[in-house]
Amino acid sequence: MSVTTKLKTQTIKLRDHQISILLSDAQAASLGGASSVRSPSDRNELLWTDQLVGLAGNMALCLWRDGDLRSYSDMRWWQNNNRNSGDGGCDLPRCRFDIKTSLMRSSRDPADYRLAVRPRERHKSQVYGLALIPKSNIDDLTNGIDVILVGWCEDSDFYEHPESFGTFSGAYTLMSHELNPFPPMRYCR
Repeated sequence: MSVTTKLKTQTIKLRDHQISILLSDAQAASLGGASSVRSPSDRNELLWTDQLVGLAGNMALCLWRDGDLRSYSDMRWWQNNNRNSGDGGCDLPRCRFDIKTSLMRSSRDPADYRLAVRPRERHKSQVYGLALIPKSNIDDLTNGIDVILVGWCEDSDFYEHPESFGTFSGAYTLMSHELNPFPPMRYCR
């Protein structure tokens, strides 16, 4: 699926060895739990996919920032050894950065999507990011996974009141075009 947009996005391509790590991590992370978006039966049916999508966003964020998987490996080691506690919104070691990753189901244009954060996930001084994955990438992993880093915002950037109806009812949201773009990273080696 080709993705077209006028937004300045960064795409991170996850390849075979990275996907192998993700598949193992998604299996280990599939513990169940509640969802504020899905019904209990949908949550159980889609748990592994949800985990894979979220972890792919985490991995892409670490690759974007660091150029390697060390941060991702550190965070997964901690989570795998503390399975009954959340990450507290920290998807990067030592950073208050929470990446929210979604499958692109209804549109191929990242501009049509929004960053949504539920009240219990909000933390003062937190930074949130939106990552998107074309659904076809998850349906067929043989060509890798393209993770589109769309943009980021600070907690204080959200509107005062949450959405009052629809899928995102109760969540604080910003449309893709309202987010700060992820800058391209240049690494020193």
